[in-house]
Amino acid sequence: MIIKILALLFLTYIIVSFYIKNRKCHPKEPKSIGIALPLIGHLYKLGKQPHRGLLQLVKENGPVFKMWFGDHYSIIITDPKLVHEILVRQFHIFTNKNRNTILELFSSGYNNIVHGRDQDWKELRTVVASAFSNRKIRNISDLIDNEVNSLLVELSNLSDSGQVFNPQMTCKIFSLNIIFRYVYSIQLEYGERAQDPRTLEIINQTDRLMKLMTRPWRFMKGISWVHFQYAKYFANPIELVKQEVQKIVYEHLDTIDPDHPRDLLDHLITTIGVDTDKNLTRIIHCGIDFILAGTETTSSTMEWIIVYLINYPEYQEKLYQEIVDATGSPDSLGQERHRKDTPLFNSFVKEVMRMNWTVPLTVGRECSEDVMIGDYFIPKGAQTYQFPYALMHSSEYWDEPEIFKPDRFINNQHSDIFMPFGLGPRICVGMSLATSEIFALVTNLILKFKLYSSNGKGEKVDTYESIIYAFD
Repeated sequence: MIIKILALLFLTYIIVSFYIKNRKCHPKEPKSIGIALPLIGHLYKLGKQPHRGLLQLVKENGPVFKMWFGDHYSIIITDPKLVHEILVRQFHIFTNKNRNTILELFSSGYNNIVHGRDQDWKELRTVVASAFSNRKIRNISDLIDNEVNSLLVELSNLSDSGQVFNPQMTCKIFSLNIIFRYVYSIQLEYGERAQDPRTLEIINQTDRLMKLMTRPWRFMKGISWVHFQYAKYFANPIELVKQEVQKIVYEHLDTIDPDHPRDLLDHLITTIGVDTDKNLTRIIHCGIDFILAGTETTSSTMEWIIVYLINYPEYQEKLYQEIVDATGSPDSLGQERHRKDTPLFNSFVKEVMRMNWTVPLTVGRECSEDVMIGDYFIPKGAQTYQFPYALMHSSEYWDEPEIFKPDRFINNQHSDIFMPFGLGPRICVGMSLATSEIFALVTNLILKFKLYSSNGKGEKVDTYESIIYAFD
């Protein structure tokens, strides 16, 4: 009897889900991409490489269309004018990012910057942004220069011994070390950081976290609940990271001097306070945000830049000369103050970012009320996703978009369509930190070494995931 009831309920769900997902709720809602299935919606159309599948859907259906990510009504947008409308002009309607049970779990109820909501997000964002202008906190440029020097010593030892190096871990630890210095005042030399148990555990757990957060079943409400319970009780990597960060917070509480903040954590403690569990949770998650967002995307970008330096040695040579001219000597250190004198380098980085967008599909925004965006109706509760990967590869906005052309950014910044750190009030709060890291690391790699594939000089690299590089 119970089996029959469950079977009837499941059949009812299938019928109702199919009807809801395939009906037209408004005459001006965006075009649907086809039949949406119960449970999975249109996920079956994305294939094994979702960004490639979405790119094909954009080519077939235009810059704006409706699709169901599992049980979530979603609008995909690649029109830059409409993106600007959502992220800037209508920000009050699209303030909050999309919700799901896994994000709720990993942010302890959206108590962080990345997924914070409404007033809680505004307050935390204001506090963190003010830290970057707090003159009492150590200068970011000095931290980065110190870390560059430390890394160059390690790489010089590798070069002198004729060894090769894998940039994936190198770039990740470089970024992580800067985050730990700026946020927590924890300083370790590069070699020590690479062997530090706390660091290795955090890297391991954040890798697990990123994998869990990209699983497709997070979009399926029934399965996502099961996934939530599994993650909560058996495979919650964020708890281990939270425990490590919490230890650091308590260590700071014992030694803090409110009049002389050492780092971002001191600034958060003195500004937000730790008088409630909620405030303590927000401080912990703010630190975790910097570890996740400040390490993964920045290090991935630097890895790709290294790949393109190897694949385009003619540019590696041109950039070397430009950086020498900017710094005055090949023995000098490339620093933030030199960036204004390296237009080709800046263009090279932007073109690498355009070709290999680190986050092809944005986290997305939740529509808080029925609204018309351009000629399209977006209902309350809909999830809107900006798909910058398609925008970066559109022949409508770029001349020969699949060809690597750094010079395209020399005289035109394409700021109306090139938005690597987002747009509007929720633009990436760590943008200046990320760009400074990238400039410092890559310019000094170019100054001190010649990069090429370990497969042999002249060999191109297809992907950074399994390639090791060598020095001259």
